[in-house]
Amino acid sequence: MNIFSRIFAGCLSVILMCTPLRADDESRVLTSVAEIRGLSGEEAAKGLPVQLRATVTFLNYGDGWFKVHDGEEGISVGLEIAKKRGIWTGRFARTENTLGAVLEIEGITGPGSYSPVIIPTRIRRVGTAPLPEARRVSMEQLISGSEVSQRVEVEGVVWGAKRMADGRLGLDLMVEGHLCEVEFMRDTGIEPNQLVDARVRLRGFSRPITNFRSEAVRIRLTVPSIEDLEVLRKPPPDAFDSPRVPLKDLLSFSRVPDRFYRKVTRGVVNFVMPGEFFFLQEGTAGVRVESTSTNVQVGDLVEVAGFVDNSRSIAQLTDAVARRVGKGTLPAAELVTVNELLLPAIARLSSPISEKDYAGGLVRLRGLITEVEWREHEALLNLFLVSEGHRFRASLPSPREPAAGLWSVGSEVEVTGVCDLEFKLIGAGVPGTIVSDFSLWLRTPQDVRVLRAAPWWTSARLGLLLAGTCVVLALVLGWVGLLRRQVARQMGLIGEQLRGEAVSDERNRLARDLHDSLEQQLAGVALQLDGAEEIITEDPAAASQAVSLARRMLRHTRLEARRSVWDLRSQVLEMQGLPAALQALAEGISARSGPVVAVQVTGEYRELPAGVEFQLLRVAQESLANAIKHSGAKRIVISLEITPEAIRLRISDDGLGFAPGALTHSESPHFGVLGMQERAAKIGAELSIVGTPGAGCVVTLSLPCRPAIKTQPELP
Repeated sequence: MNIFSRIFAGCLSVILMCTPLRADDESRVLTSVAEIRGLSGEEAAKGLPVQLRATVTFLNYGDGWFKVHDGEEGISVGLEIAKKRGIWTGRFARTENTLGAVLEIEGITGPGSYSPVIIPTRIRRVGTAPLPEARRVSMEQLISGSEVSQRVEVEGVVWGAKRMADGRLGLDLMVEGHLCEVEFMRDTGIEPNQLVDARVRLRGFSRPITNFRSEAVRIRLTVPSIEDLEVLRKPPPDAFDSPRVPLKDLLSFSRVPDRFYRKVTRGVVNFVMPGEFFFLQEGTAGVRVESTSTNVQVGDLVEVAGFVDNSRSIAQLTDAVARRVGKGTLPAAELVTVNELLLPAIARLSSPISEKDYAGGLVRLRGLITEVEWREHEALLNLFLVSEGHRFRASLPSPREPAAGLWSVGSEVEVTGVCDLEFKLIGAGVPGTIVSDFSLWLRTPQDVRVLRAAPWWTSARLGLLLAGTCVVLALVLGWVGLLRRQVARQMGLIGEQLRGEAVSDERNRLARDLHDSLEQQLAGVALQLDGAEEIITEDPAAASQAVSLARRMLRHTRLEARRSVWDLRSQVLEMQGLPAALQALAEGISARSGPVVAVQVTGEYRELPAGVEFQLLRVAQESLANAIKHSGAKRIVISLEITPEAIRLRISDDGLGFAPGALTHSESPHFGVLGMQERAAKIGAELSIVGTPGAGCVVTLSLPCRPAIKTQPELP
């Protein structure tokens, strides 16, 4: 391809990239990498047709991918995807696909994991060509992701080197202040430590590491072979031959641009996290050293060779190696306050460099333990403390969980440890950072000194006590509820038993009283008859009057006996109440071909004392008997009216009635009326008997609802 053809193809690619695809463009065949890379992910996913001639620049048989370059740009070809989709039908041997091979590729577009790719349906080798020159790119271009699948060239300082699990070489390359991951596709035959601290030039392919949203988060450079590695500056023969700087001047001003090369410093070890990091202190200044060295202990005087990293806003050493040179002496830990540790750096911008600095140094701090956390997977015990209203963490490496109760929540302690500061940027317009938080690293359990033991009444114990009290209270309330139900059940049974006994006793007493009264009344009848017999010949008129009186007494006695026998045999009043008893009384009268008797109940019936109901029923019986006997009524109505203020029993008939005053001026005694008056008086009720000649009689018993009503059965 001559220079004019390349210029024309490049211009055409730019025009196609700037022109969005229309619906009718989907059938257009894409013939350049620029056209394909200009598609969005949604457009590339449509599987647009591709016909391309390009040179193989990279091979990775293990992943089923290779890269090609059409003279302008490079792109990935997913052979394995084509096989899985079943659209690859040809044969493609390794001998046909080699670096520099010119291929004719037919296929479709795919979205890829980050940028558009080609999914081939047919590949044919048509020749060979030299590889395109690697383009020198900046770290900004690499980070942007625009150079993905392109053959690029970068320079940087090797900060770390390692042999990966599959034997290939991996590097951590510092390029323009950014770390970039590098992996070689084949064994280089070079020992990793030979490249550490060397400045190198690498040629390879940019491949961003993406997250689940297909966003580039890190940059990885894939180098095909050792031929793509060029060492520009060899490292010193010994790591400790690197330039030496005091521990407090790791990032101080220097006119020599050697910041990213390895430095050597020294100090006394004041904390060790085995296999991960340790802290180094010189005077009052300290630094964190990221290192896998396991031959250092607290109190050792060591030399450290490492790379200065400022990603935490304060100098620290990374990828470091250490060697012990003697035994050192640590300064005594100073007792500090939270405010001293959190003093904003903005106040120090114009202060002398020698001002006291607590970062990485030993300090003592007092606080109250609020939480104890054992992290088994990290073999780390965390104590969370509060001091001056600020919560911080004190961590102690521990291979096993400490004994329970070693430190209790609520204890006031003094902790001694290495101060690890955290920073944040100062607001706009002011350069620098400020301390935003801190934590302490403890060396041994002896670094925690209890000043005041936690009170026995801790929040946890108080919570347990409250919970236990609630449980006991709930059990007591439940037991009381069950007891109340049991007592209510027993009281019901006892009440029923007492009521049955009272009724039985009352019936026996009533039977005795009936016997005595019947006997006396019959004796009175006998006396009247005896008197009549003696004077029947001497005074017939007086004898006739005595016989008449005896007849009335006998008739009254028979009626009383009948009512008493009915009362003794009836249980309706006891079991169903007064309304049901009145109804039973009415039905009994109607059933004997007497007058029609109706019962009317108004208001909401409430249970009355047994004695009250008994007297009301007896008044109704007496009134009903009088109406049947004397009035000649055809219809009798028994009304029971219930109101909150009173209970009224009313018996009315449509019989003959009587003249006003007939009851009070009658020469003959009315035993039934006297009985009703006595019963009304027993329960505190008022009795009214009103008769109208030719219009019947009305008997009314009014019982006020007041506490004076007795609640125990009364004698009849």
